[in-house]
Amino acid sequence: GRPLLSLDLAALAQGRVALSHAPGDALYGIGGYDKDQSVAAGLLRTGKQVAKAGEQGHAGAPFVWSSAGYGVLVDSDGAHYALHGGRIDITGLSKPATDVYLMAGDPPQLFGELADLSGHAPLFPKWASGFINSQWGIDEKEFRAIVASYRAKHIP
Repeated sequence: GRPLLSLDLAALAQGRVALSHAPGDALYGIGGYDKDQSVAAGLLRTGKQVAKAGEQGHAGAPFVWSSAGYGVLVDSDGAHYALHGGRIDITGLSKPATDVYLMAGDPPQLFGELADLSGHAPLFPKWASGFINSQWGIDEKEFRAIVASYRAKHIP
């Protein structure tokens, strides 16, 4: 095999992240699209990207990943990414001592590792989408029995 990523430790000491990878690796993640922005470019990421949270269409996660089997998460409240020619260069970090997480695996494993680091999404509340039960042709006695059953089962 070949190395998936190489980290430049000298760049890290200077407050930036510089990684090398195979030039043909497809890269995804980082940002999204503003509501008025063309989505014609699709999901692949190249060139300059900005990780920013809280804006329309932006996930805010400073996470870039590849279907080649790796992901990079930078613990920063925003950053500037340059994705080009087999390199991932990350500057504009929000703090001098930044944690960088390198992950390996297929996409489900990468997103599992990301969730382990950042927190798993909570389960959707049981009745958040409501509850509907349609009964056609029942009489009042059957209706009252159904309502009593729902109350006993704590169905709202």
